[in-house]
Amino acid sequence: MLKYIQKIFRKDSKFIYLLLTVTIIVYAFSWGNEFLSDDIEAIANNPSIANFFEQFKNLSLNQVIFSLIYNIAGSSPFAYHLVNTLIHLITIIATYVLVRILTNKTSYSVIMARIVAFLFALHPIETEGIAWISGFPYAASTLLIVIGFISYIITDQKKLSFGYSVIPAIFYALT
Repeated sequence: MLKYIQKIFRKDSKFIYLLLTVTIIVYAFSWGNEFLSDDIEAIANNPSIANFFEQFKNLSLNQVIFSLIYNIAGSSPFAYHLVNTLIHLITIIATYVLVRILTNKTSYSVIMARIVAFLFALHPIETEGIAWISGFPYAASTLLIVIGFISYIITDQKKLSFGYSVIPAIFYALT
């Protein structure tokens, strides 16, 4: 499955690198922002965030990730903004791959994937999920759903064994 995705990526890597660079430039302006509204309650004023294993009691992926970031980088908002941006960058690549898979047999596959990835990367509606720390669940859920969808399509197309068909279910369950 990974080789299949690498093959797609290699064919248009210059465009993807350019798009990721532009996206980093756009969202880098949010990296200096402080904690806002929900961020203050969920992270800055949350004494339990330092205890990584306590976060598993709530079964909240958000709190587990926030606690992991806190334990690695401390209470600096920069680290949280950076993680949101990285999640978005991975989702851009996954979106590009998904469109390439869906339009694989067509002559406009590369053009369509470029347009969709560009719109997804820089559309203003994505700003809340990336620039606002508490918007992490939006970015993370989108990534998990897109990866789950890719896994499902590849598993179905390649007629892979049952073990591979569990992968999409795991990604959907994490959302």
